[in-house]
Amino acid sequence: MNDEPDREPGALLEAIEAAFDYRGDVTLELTDGRRLVGYLFNRDPRSPEPFVQLFERDTAGALTIPYAAIRTVRFTGRDMAAGHSYEAWLRSRQAGRAPDA
Repeated sequence: MNDEPDREPGALLEAIEAAFDYRGDVTLELTDGRRLVGYLFNRDPRSPEPFVQLFERDTAGALTIPYAAIRTVRFTGRDMAAGHSYEAWLRSRQAGRAPDA
C-alpha cells in the first residue's frame, strides 16, 4: 500500500525542476525505500528513460537515478544562493560594505 498522498500529474516533474534550480542538498526518497541526500546537478526529462544525476553527500561519485525510481523530492539543505541576489548586493553596496565578487 502506498502511504504517499495522491499527487497531481506533473508534480514530480515540477519538484525535479525546482530541485535542479536549488543550490543546496535535496533528499530523494526512492520507491525502494532508500533515501539519497546530495546535490542534484543534472536531469534529462526528454531521455527515453528520464533521469536525474546527483552528487551524493557522503560519496565521491555521481549517481544516475531514473525518474521512475523517485517517490519524493525534499529540499533538505540550505540553498547556498539564498540572499545572494542583486538586490542584496545593492543593499550592501548602498550601506558602504559591498562584498568582493
